[in-house]
Amino acid sequence: MSNAQPNWQPEELLPHDHPMILLGRVEDYGADFVAASFTVNKQSYFLNHQQQLIPIWFGLEYMAQTIGLFAGIQHKLANEPVKIGFLLGTRRYTCLADALLMSHTYQVRASKKYEDEGLSVFDCAIYHPELVAEASINVFQPNDSAEFFKQL
Repeated sequence: MSNAQPNWQPEELLPHDHPMILLGRVEDYGADFVAASFTVNKQSYFLNHQQQLIPIWFGLEYMAQTIGLFAGIQHKLANEPVKIGFLLGTRRYTCLADALLMSHTYQVRASKKYEDEGLSVFDCAIYHPELVAEASINVFQPNDSAEFFKQL
């Protein structure tokens, strides 16, 4: 069952400021997934203006921000502040396209596969409408980021 909240904006769910908020809107979410979308345009942060595209390797950041939306939704539902999280890495990143193209709208989906003490693994994919890229992404979200940074 879906709990889509069309009024939630990425700005409310991510601990980022523009221009680093890459996603346009939350499309859908559930207990273990979130779906978002974005359109490549002249204001897109990673746009190669000469070639009018975003190189596909930046797809990982779109996936990571989609995971951030999932975490932000969980915090909002629990009446907690949005917390910072960290992209630890990926075990695989498969690309079926060379770039994200100007004026195209893409769908990004992140599905939680594992979670334990702040460490999570998500399967992520970008579509237009066919699969463009997919990855398994490892993330970490400490309970208290200030205390976490003191320990480093």
